[in-house]
Amino acid sequence: MRTDVRNRFVRSKAGRVIRPLAWAAAAVLIALAVVSPATVGAASPPQPTHGSATVDGATGDWNLGADKFADMTDAGSATQPVVAHLYLRYDCASETLYALVLGINGTQFRQTRPENAYIRLNGVGKAFSGNSGNNGVPPDFSWVNPDGTLADGFEGSAPVAPGTYTIRAHVLRPDNSDDQYQTVDNIGRADPLELICQTATPTPTGNVEPTATATATATATATATATPTGEVEATATPTATPSSGGVHGATGTPKVTLPPTATIGSSEPPSVSLSMIFLGLGLVIAGALFLLDKPKLAAGRRRRG
Repeated sequence: MRTDVRNRFVRSKAGRVIRPLAWAAAAVLIALAVVSPATVGAASPPQPTHGSATVDGATGDWNLGADKFADMTDAGSATQPVVAHLYLRYDCASETLYALVLGINGTQFRQTRPENAYIRLNGVGKAFSGNSGNNGVPPDFSWVNPDGTLADGFEGSAPVAPGTYTIRAHVLRPDNSDDQYQTVDNIGRADPLELICQTATPTPTGNVEPTATATATATATATATATPTGEVEATATPTATPSSGGVHGATGTPKVTLPPTATIGSSEPPSVSLSMIFLGLGLVIAGALFLLDKPKLAAGRRRRG
């Protein structure tokens, strides 16, 4: 008897703790279901600001707030302190990527190793480096505040078509090691980069230039772009009241220009599958708890009766 009483006490106590937690979990799942999937999904690849820069080693034309793209650390390690920042701009008109690497807190870089100051896309080659020169035609390169041995950073440009890439910024800073330098990279050495240029959607137009004056009412099954010379082309027989100018009846097959099916730069609506999963789990948990508590509620009503 004592064992049975003890077990019932333990079950009752556990139920008072577990059931409120289960109800809370169900509420959280249902709440997540109404959150936009775009807020819980993966973020889009980051984009640089739009614009150009003059590759001359001066940083006055950069916005060190808005243009900042990534932090840079020793060997690109997330556990190391930030020693530099990577700034990016993209000019859609010329399809040119501009980059600036600038040390912080007095950090400088080895100007004597120009081949190790570079920007790399998709893990191959170098979009530009300290050996690119600077003739006004990308790729270009320039050190920032160089003294012949050290510099505060570098900037450069490279021709890059719109698209999705990974980007690595690399440079060397001096240290007290045997080789007297430490590599500096953006964290992870492969930040996602998305270069997007919006293009206006063309609007179909039609110009009808008849050789005679006529007043016509026609019903067509598609939008036609035509330049008739005395004949109106349509896919259905129109009802027309021609004037004395003598316009022939509608004949032939029209040249049809269908309206565009999508707008360039638009995005598909986000998937709602994640919301449905959250909603389903929440309702299942809530339903199970309700069924478990239903006998207890009925017994309570009987006792009150």
